[in-house]
Amino acid sequence: MLHALIDIGSNTVRLALYQITDGRAEMVLKKKNALGLAACIDNNRVSEVGADMLLDILQDYRRFLDSFLITRVDGFTTAALRSAENGRDIVRRIREEVGFDIRILTGEEEAAYDFIGATHGQESRDGVLIDVGGASTEVIVFYDNVIAHKVSLPMGSLSLHRMYCRDILPTTAEIGEIIREAKDIVEHEPALAFLHSEEITGIGGTMKGAAALYSQLYGKPAENVSGGVPMKVKRLPDMITRYLKDRVQGEEDLAKYFRAAADRLHTLLPGLAIVESITEHFGAETLVYSDSGVREGFIHGEILK
Repeated sequence: MLHALIDIGSNTVRLALYQITDGRAEMVLKKKNALGLAACIDNNRVSEVGADMLLDILQDYRRFLDSFLITRVDGFTTAALRSAENGRDIVRRIREEVGFDIRILTGEEEAAYDFIGATHGQESRDGVLIDVGGASTEVIVFYDNVIAHKVSLPMGSLSLHRMYCRDILPTTAEIGEIIREAKDIVEHEPALAFLHSEEITGIGGTMKGAAALYSQLYGKPAENVSGGVPMKVKRLPDMITRYLKDRVQGEEDLAKYFRAAADRLHTLLPGLAIVESITEHFGAETLVYSDSGVREGFIHGEILK
């Protein structure tokens, strides 16, 4: 059977279509819209313009699904609507105007689905998993493939860009403020105190962009982008500083950035600053990108259970 899954994130809105056969799910189609919902929040409320743009996207998804008579649809949303005062009102509008029942995931639920998606089918092991979203960052620490700590940190690539940056690329001073903010949030999270991990696995758009940029800059194979090839943490500062607005080194470097981060030109550097802060806190030496995350976790945890 065909089953649709809608993911309303802080940066992007996605429709993924899965073919489910004999307890297995294969993604056969994906549509993505870069809405930037977290940037539409003022005074802790999603603006009318932002809500209307979201409804327009979902109406387009509705028309698409109806064209192919696809009726099995699940959906969820994360930090942007979770933290907004009018988030539940918007979810109600979606149900009444579009016909989609959208579930607002808690931070713990989001972290749990991240973990299920990234570790499904792997051998039991210890590790740390991070997902840098637009408005929040999930951190999961696990031992013997069992979650020991899961934390939703109140910072994301889009929210920090909006808070500190005046242009697409941050300046040296602005990235310094972002890093200080990120480090302060990580260091004051009790659940993460005194923890260490030599390797961290990252999922989501920021880590995908990081893997692609790492491949562009350091000549690593394209497998970085599909996951599994370690990236050296010590190179994160160089990846950030060479693209600051007051330090861009030339058109060749910019071309590499455009190829790696075409749909997140303004959020990749703040996202990398968050990654750097977390890896420094854990004393990590390597990063690995996994291309499975919250959507795959939701499929396995809710639809295939």
